[in-house]
Amino acid sequence: MAISEEEAIRRRRANLSWSDIKRENPAWSEIQVQDYLDKQQDIDTLSDASLTLQEQVNQNTQTNADQQLEIDSNTVGVNNNANNIAQNAINIAANSLNIAQNALDIASVTNDFNAHNASTSEHGVTGDNIGTGDFAQSATGGVVLLASLVNDAVDSTVSVDSPDAPVAAATYSQTDTQANVDLTNELKADVNQLVMDLNAAITQLNDFIDKSKTAKQMST
Repeated sequence: MAISEEEAIRRRRANLSWSDIKRENPAWSEIQVQDYLDKQQDIDTLSDASLTLQEQVNQNTQTNADQQLEIDSNTVGVNNNANNIAQNAINIAANSLNIAQNALDIASVTNDFNAHNASTSEHGVTGDNIGTGDFAQSATGGVVLLASLVNDAVDSTVSVDSPDAPVAAATYSQTDTQANVDLTNELKADVNQLVMDLNAAITQLNDFIDKSKTAKQMST
């Protein structure tokens, strides 16, 4: 088992008692013996105090060394922090400029948006912008709906095929009279057919008009 330096010194001492000193120095008076013993005790006390002080000095030296390492480390940290603070200051200044520029850009975009929003004619249109709900008016153009399909009108096939009426004769002729009757009857039938064809055309026209109104292409 290892012993301390202080214990080693103590073991090297003679540790003489009063009797040992008197025996080794018979010519000494009791006062001299006691004085020697007292001085030796004082020396031992001072030696013990010196060893304790040395241990404290050694401990303080080690503590100072450890603290110096921490100080050196803290110095490096402080220097790093100082560099970081300087870089942050540069970054903050750059960010401030960017924020100011962004504020200008936002203001410009806001002005452009407000002007665009207030405008009634944009994107190259001729006249005012219109939406799907802005239907055409009598004096203002607008949108119209797709009109439903209107069927084609049917061509009339009426044709008077009977011979022309004969020249009026001086006397009655049944043949001429019958020819006139046949022509008259055909004309009547053809006129009735023309009326039907006309009504069909009118029906198609009315269908076209109704669908134009539904498509908001014509006023109602």
